[in-house]
Amino acid sequence: MFCTADSPHDLPIYLRFSRASQHDSVSWICGYQELRHWYPQWKLGEVILDSAHDSLPIYTLLEHDDVCAIIDLNLRRSSKLVQDDFIIEKDGVPIGRKVTHWGKLAKTHRHKWRCPAKCGNWICETPCSPSEYGITFYTSTSDNPWLIPCIRRDSKEWRIRYAKRNAVKRCNKRQKIEVTKKNKQIFAIKEWLEAATAA
Repeated sequence: MFCTADSPHDLPIYLRFSRASQHDSVSWICGYQELRHWYPQWKLGEVILDSAHDSLPIYTLLEHDDVCAIIDLNLRRSSKLVQDDFIIEKDGVPIGRKVTHWGKLAKTHRHKWRCPAKCGNWICETPCSPSEYGITFYTSTSDNPWLIPCIRRDSKEWRIRYAKRNAVKRCNKRQKIEVTKKNKQIFAIKEWLEAATAA
């Protein structure tokens, strides 16, 4: 089920039924492709998904369509990854000594990181670079959209946007309540018809 996260009505915009044995991420990719096929004029800005959809193919697909992925990390996956001799934590922050985020370059969609000793956060006895500016490190969403999303996971902006996912939970709850009511009505009618034909 695809819903809008900022709608006051909590109604689905696209329904797709699949087998319960099919994994959520596979069902979502199929539904997303169908949605793009049937409604090509719709422009999606961002997609908010839970940790069941935390897979690189989904990130790559959304990156290709220029859609911002706001997906919670699946904590069962590896919590660290190495890129260019830096260890990157699950929130997308390069560490060794935790580096300082120095802004996002809008044109290239890269995040700039600087040595915290050169930014004045602490004093280092063994500096990693003789430069006055200190060592810099760039992370790009296109390098690894799973690890380095367009909005940093440790930011307030990410938490605010991910909280909008509650609209989907409300929509799912509403659908379950309505389906349960309809099933009870259908069962009551079926029972009445069986009683009427038996008499």
